[in-house]
Amino acid sequence: MDDKQEIIEVLTKAREIFRERGGARGVLLDDQDRVCAVGALNLAVTGDAENWGSSRLREEARETLGYKFDIVYINDHAQDPMPVILDIYDHAIKELENQ
Repeated sequence: MDDKQEIIEVLTKAREIFRERGGARGVLLDDQDRVCAVGALNLAVTGDAENWGSSRLREEARETLGYKFDIVYINDHAQDPMPVILDIYDHAIKELENQ
């Protein structure tokens, strides 16, 4: 499997995790077991929402998601971040698929 396909799979998995468990703000994982956008990505890669461990795949997926969208700020401050974050995941996945 090539890098691009691996990143697509990670982003797709993270998107699904966020769709199911998203809602944390200001933390990767809250006391209600909800994750933020980056916590979902960590969980998809490492199996642990709070694992900031360095991995090539995680870093490439984060770059693809793009902090150009400032996903952390949106997650923590948007009135209703769920649809916005899901759109960011969708955009990043589609962008990779079209390369």
